[in-house]
Amino acid sequence: MKINNEGKGEVNKIISNKQTNIIFVGFPSANEIGIYSYEKATMKAQVLKYIAIDFRTFEMDEWCSMLIAINDNSRELQLYSIEWAFDIS
Repeated sequence: MKINNEGKGEVNKIISNKQTNIIFVGFPSANEIGIYSYEKATMKAQVLKYIAIDFRTFEMDEWCSMLIAINDNSRELQLYSIEWAFDIS
């Protein structure tokens, strides 16, 4: 799998959800975490959005509903909640 980093610098971490259809990619030099949708059949990832967070590294729970960012500058752990919206129609 190839991630298009769009000039955001080096990737320091890649985490996916259990179904491996959503991937979170950390770009610490750009202070952004990219959220990508991933198609297993074609092995292609497409950018959904970027989240601006000042971090060195990050961790997530197994459902990708909580994100913990480690911030070097302020020496803090920042906790974020991710709300998933599903189309049930």
